[in-house]
Amino acid sequence: MLLSTHPRCLRPCSGLLLVLLFAGSVAAQDAPLITPGHPLFDAERFAPFRAEYTQVGFPFFVDFQSTQWNNQPTYSALMIMHGPGGVGIDHVGHFASDFRFAYRDFSFGAYGREQLVIENRNDTLAVSRMPLDGETPRTMSYTETPLSEPVFDGTLLYWLLAGVALETGDTFRMNQWLPEQKGITVRPSAVFTITGKESVTTPEGHAYACQVVEATGQAGTFVMYVANEAPYLIKQVVHPPGQDPVTVIELKGLR
Repeated sequence: MLLSTHPRCLRPCSGLLLVLLFAGSVAAQDAPLITPGHPLFDAERFAPFRAEYTQVGFPFFVDFQSTQWNNQPTYSALMIMHGPGGVGIDHVGHFASDFRFAYRDFSFGAYGREQLVIENRNDTLAVSRMPLDGETPRTMSYTETPLSEPVFDGTLLYWLLAGVALETGDTFRMNQWLPEQKGITVRPSAVFTITGKESVTTPEGHAYACQVVEATGQAGTFVMYVANEAPYLIKQVVHPPGQDPVTVIELKGLR
């Protein structure tokens, strides 16, 4: 079961893990757009890991490994998410050389249960999409979205914040793709701001030196604690307007 951060759904429910479902702010024109291969993105910072998190109280596992896809070195992220409705599996790949999006295979439920497979075919996102709800025959639809610039996957984006080489006070956006009701969209993220540094200690006692990265969206202000060492994303907290903060995801430890 995937977690949506839609403002009506700050709990495990059908949706997309950790995606900020909003467009950039007025200040976006002043924030550089980070694309795969950008000089401000350090692709060599990443290394394989296996990590266990809690996602609003439910177990969540990430297996990030070096592999091959279409004869090219690739980083594969297999995410296994538990929730009240069962277990969801999401498989995302990025090319290791610059972290261009390569592929994704996952179930999605923000607009009704469906299965999506997306592949980067010569800088075109080829999408196969099949609804899973109802009793009618299941029909696969196919679309293609040409890319003018390379993109990151919108779900894995929060781990990839560790590759951005900036300092406290700097702002930036990241080019991403996201699923929508009638297809997919390619657009910049909201503006991320590096607001400081903080040490975060896991329940198992390991302390991570983190950059604190903030962004504001429909569901409130998102605060990410990001380390330069695996598994990179250590914690994410959302501050909804007029409500208490909610810890969306928190690292338990490496496995």
